[in-house]
Amino acid sequence: MSRTRAVLTVVFALFLGYTAWVAIRRDPPLLEYLASLGPGSWGMQILLDLAIALGLVCAWLIRDARRRGRRAWPWVVGTPVFGSLAPLLYLLQRKKDLGTPVAHWELWTKDPGRISKFLTDAFGWSVRFIPEMNYRLVHSGGTDGPSGGIMTPLEGPWPGNMAFYIDVDDLAAYNRRIVAAGGKIVVERLEIPVMGAMSLFADPDGRVLGLWQRR
Repeated sequence: MSRTRAVLTVVFALFLGYTAWVAIRRDPPLLEYLASLGPGSWGMQILLDLAIALGLVCAWLIRDARRRGRRAWPWVVGTPVFGSLAPLLYLLQRKKDLGTPVAHWELWTKDPGRISKFLTDAFGWSVRFIPEMNYRLVHSGGTDGPSGGIMTPLEGPWPGNMAFYIDVDDLAAYNRRIVAAGGKIVVERLEIPVMGAMSLFADPDGRVLGLWQRR
């Protein structure tokens, strides 16, 4: 289980427990309480903030669910009815729906400056050089596709001139699956400070691809 998923699970469990405790106490109904806030300016401010936050959450739920081919209406209906429990539950199961998508792509070249200029001039992409890593991060400006990078591999025969990285939750487990399926591990594990870890593998045709595990 990832750290993010573990935190979400704890938050969901604590909030669910607190909600149950409030329900058992049988305090004044929520709508009655909200109505009591209305007359004052601060009460109206709270109600407006809640309505705006609710709208933003529902808008994100609709967009994210559609991207994953899921029905959005159960979560949109559940949010005003159950409050934060519905979005939290959606986030908990969201990772399972994500599968193993392409998380990052990389161009390998002996002249990264020239390729950076080409991508900027041709497509308007932004390229940021990271000197300490001798690496260039590429952002296409879109919100749906993965970001990329440009680098010069170490000296020696290159296995190709481009690679993409598949997002997984356990590098070691997927390395074993790759070998069992007929692939070959090229780099077993390489830690990237703060961000995560990666590995490289070759498919049965010899194409070198990567795996990426986020922190």
